[in-house]
Formats: sequence, structure tokens, C-alpha cells
Amino acid sequence: MVTTPYILEGWKNSQDLSKEDEKLLYKELIQWNTKLLNIFTTSNLEEYNKVYKTRDLEFDKANYVLSEPNTQDVFHSKFKDLIALPNDLYKLVFFANNKIVSFQLPYELPGFTYKPKVENKESLGISLIIFFHRKQKDYPLEVIR
Repeated sequence: MVTTPYILEGWKNSQDLSKEDEKLLYKELIQWNTKLLNIFTTSNLEEYNKVYKTRDLEFDKANYVLSEPNTQDVFHSKFKDLIALPNDLYKLVFFANNKIVSFQLPYELPGFTYKPKVENKESLGISLIIFFHRKQKDYPLEVIR
């Protein structure tokens, strides 16, 4: 066992999501997909910081990095033209003893993929590798990694 000078709660105390209705989890992840797409297409830094706060803080602690505020640099100007892939392409996947959930496309890492409205050599799509957990029963899913 290794002792560290910090404590990360992570998903240690999160709910077992396999005990929940998969259709409701799927619906909740679709809502997250829409919310994140909106954050990126509108370059909404305030919402971005709310969503990624815990993830960023725990990452910084684990890597001994001084936390600094995010800036508009997290958004690329081409993000304004992103669209979501059809939701029916995604499969629900569980990790970490069913305490973490995400969507996954075939042959891709878990998370959401957004493509440009018009595809050409200048266009830019993104894939968000993202995982969610539920801290307590009846709490909404939130980003954990």
C-alpha cells in the first residue's frame, strides 16, 4: 500500500449504477451529451468549469500540479460548428465495479463524439473521453473522469 500526501475521493463512495434502470441512465447520458455539446458550441466557460471542477481538481492533486483557472483557450473556434452523432449509435458501458458509466461507440474509447456540420479538410470534430458517477442515490450523474 502506498501513502500519498493527498486524498482523492473519486468514485470510492459512489452508487452501484448497475442496480439502476438502464433506460433512465441512457436518457441521463443523452442529456449530458446535449449539455456538453452546448457548452462547447457556445464556448461557455462558466458551465465548463462547473462540469469539470472535480475532475480537474483531483487530476491536479494526483499529478502535483498547481490548479489554475481554465480560460477560453479550452475552446477552439471551430467547436461552434459541431453536431452530435445520433444517440442510437452509443452503447451504455460500466466501469470500476459499476460505479462509473459512459457511452461508447464501436471501436472507440468511452465518451461522446461530435462531428463538424460540414466535413472538409478544414473542419474539426472532437471526442470527449468522459466518465460519470452518482455520488448518492437520487443525485444526478456528474463528471468524474
